[in-house]
Amino acid sequence: MQLLVETDLQLTRIQTIVFDEADQLFGENKFEKELKEILSKCPSSQRLMFSATITPDLTEFALAGLRDYSYVHQ
Repeated sequence: MQLLVETDLQLTRIQTIVFDEADQLFGENKFEKELKEILSKCPSSQRLMFSATITPDLTEFALAGLRDYSYVHQ
């Protein structure tokens, strides 16, 4: 997010966004607001989210922002 604020970086050509360790981004690091801001600056794109655990915050984000998602577990 800091890079977007400090430069003229444009995200208009983004095709795929990957959130790895998403549980940490939302839980421990509290980056939900920043991630939503970044997504708002990207065109409609493929969004992939990977997480070993599913927290309530992560579930809420996924249901609000993901379409045609698959939940894979072992």
